[in-house]
Amino acid sequence: MIKELLDLLSLGYYSKYRNNRVLLKQSSLMHEFGLEILDLFHRISLEQKKAIWLEFGTLLGAYRNHSFIKYDYDMDLGMYQDQYDLDFENTLIMSGFKKKHFFYQYRDGGRFLTEVTWEYKGFQIDIFLCTSDNGERHVFCYDKQNDESFAQNKWMFREYTIPEACPLVKLDLAGMECNAPADPKKCLETYYGESFMTPIADWTPSEPNKRFKNWFVDKAYGSITRVY
Repeated sequence: MIKELLDLLSLGYYSKYRNNRVLLKQSSLMHEFGLEILDLFHRISLEQKKAIWLEFGTLLGAYRNHSFIKYDYDMDLGMYQDQYDLDFENTLIMSGFKKKHFFYQYRDGGRFLTEVTWEYKGFQIDIFLCTSDNGERHVFCYDKQNDESFAQNKWMFREYTIPEACPLVKLDLAGMECNAPADPKKCLETYYGESFMTPIADWTPSEPNKRFKNWFVDKAYGSITRVY
């Protein structure tokens, strides 16, 4: 019996089971604390005069359903990279957020921050930090490869080129008026394809040559840093 259990563990069944349990828990926390978190970010953005908006799956839920997507397991927000600073981080910490990990990109002999993941009451929030260039912005979205972990350095990222986020517009999310990028429809078409209004629970990215550029770890010019 012990040998069979060890065999199961070695095949990764337990880790997959545990991962599914974590995602279900995160989805529950989204609906429990989602509006509270959005309200906190709204207050902070007003206090510090920073533009913060809904991004990726959270933007999709607001635009398509006017609510959080029931099978989503984290919150996605957007900011311009040059507005993200130490004062902003300190305000998040004082508001009860805990920093988990962040990504850098390396270009032209330097590096710049592209994504920071925070936690609030056990729930995960990803802040995507876009760069601006010639009237467009670049957003970087990271994923694990297969069932590997980030710690195993087996990740890839997609680089999206979309219209500038400002001036921000308003979308209703569960009765709360939230900031969204200037052309949310164009953003969502770029992220999810022209059929984004049709819900797909197990959606995966496709058509990379048309909508985004794929990079893998050996050519990514990027790194992930965990906060302990």
